[in-house]
Amino acid sequence: MRWVAVRDALRRGEDSALAFDARPSGTVYLVDGCVAHVETPEVPDLGRRLVAAGRLSSAQWTAAHAAAVAGARLVDLLGEHGVDRHELAALTESVLVDSILAVLADPADGDLPARSRPGARPAVAADPRLDEAAVEEVLARRTPAPEPTGIGSASVVEPAPPAWRWRVVTAQEWRVLCRVGERARVRDLVGAGGPGVDEVVHQVGDLVRSGLCVVRPDASGGPRAGTAEGSVPARATGRVERARADGEGLAALPRRVPGESLAPAAALD
Repeated sequence: MRWVAVRDALRRGEDSALAFDARPSGTVYLVDGCVAHVETPEVPDLGRRLVAAGRLSSAQWTAAHAAAVAGARLVDLLGEHGVDRHELAALTESVLVDSILAVLADPADGDLPARSRPGARPAVAADPRLDEAAVEEVLARRTPAPEPTGIGSASVVEPAPPAWRWRVVTAQEWRVLCRVGERARVRDLVGAGGPGVDEVVHQVGDLVRSGLCVVRPDASGGPRAGTAEGSVPARATGRVERARADGEGLAALPRRVPGESLAPAAALD
C-alpha cells in the first residue's frame, strides 16, 4: 500500500519526495517527519481554486507563485490581493487533505514502488504539515464510494434531461449543481472555501441517484467553454474571472412566483 511506504519513510525521518506513477499519480513531499505537500493532477491545487473563485486572476497567481518560488512569503504575496492568512491556511489544508485522499487512500492498479528523491522539497513552503497520526486521521475520514460507482475527480458531470423526480436538495448539493453549467469535471466543482473533492464526489453521487445529473467518462479531452474549468483563462490576463454565482446556469429548473405554489409534476413535464 502507498500509505505504508509513506509511513515507513516518515518513521525513518526522511526529507524526500515519493513519486507514484500509476493513476492516481502524485508526489508526496516529506519534511521534518511530516507530509508537507502532495502534488497530483487529480485535485485542483491552490492556484486553480483561487482563480476559479475569482479571488485572483491567473496572471496574479502566476506572478505570486513565481515570487514565492524565489523565496518570498506566499502569505504576504496573497495578502496584497485580499487573501488573508486564515483563508490561505484553510485552503491549503483543504488541498492537502484532498490530495492525500486522492493519492494514498485507494490502491492503484498495477502500482509500482514509489520513486524516492532524497532531499527534494516542495517549490513553495506552506502550512499546515501533517504528521503520521494526522494523515491516518485523514485517511480514516474516507467514506465508501457513492453508487453508481466509477465517479472520480476526473468524471464529467452534466445536467440530466428535465424528467426529474421531485426532491429536496441540500444547500451544498444546490451549489454543486449550479456550478455544473453545461458540463464540468468533478474536480473543477471544488470552489475556494467550499467542500473538498471527496465531499463533492458524494454530492454528485446523490444528484445522479436523484436523476438531476448524469456522469460521463472524460473521453473528450476536457470540458467545453463556459464550464467551471472553461471559465479559467488559458493565458495570463490582468482581469479577475467572475466566479459562478449560486443559482446560475440551470435555466431548465422550475421557477416559483412568490405567493404561488409550485406543482412539481406540472413544472417538470
